[in-house]
Amino acid sequence: MMTTSFQGPVIEAIAGYLGLPNQKTLNDHRDFVNSVAWNPDGTQLASGSSDETIKIWNPHAGILLHTLNGHTDWVRSVAWNPDGTQLASGSYDRTIKIWNIDKERLITTIVNEVKKELTIG
Repeated sequence: MMTTSFQGPVIEAIAGYLGLPNQKTLNDHRDFVNSVAWNPDGTQLASGSSDETIKIWNPHAGILLHTLNGHTDWVRSVAWNPDGTQLASGSYDRTIKIWNIDKERLITTIVNEVKKELTIG
């Protein structure tokens, strides 16, 4: 089981979801967390926030691994590809960004010209 706090910039990853004995609190976003997604093998957690960033966590150790910057408005959704090497993020800035997680690099940006938000997942 995993819970997300929408009352502040905290994600609580309940370690029991992965069979771990303790709960970890992952706290680094400066604003609300709007979306979280586990990578396919359950070793990393991605979070998208109203602070316009995506953060990649090691929930087992309770540490931040990467911060991905590039959106210019709230990140509304995050989703991993099947092998866990890439992450897609959708934002109120009307873009979907595809990220290479290992290299912490933006691969491509898809722009929605229709002026509606894009959500993935």
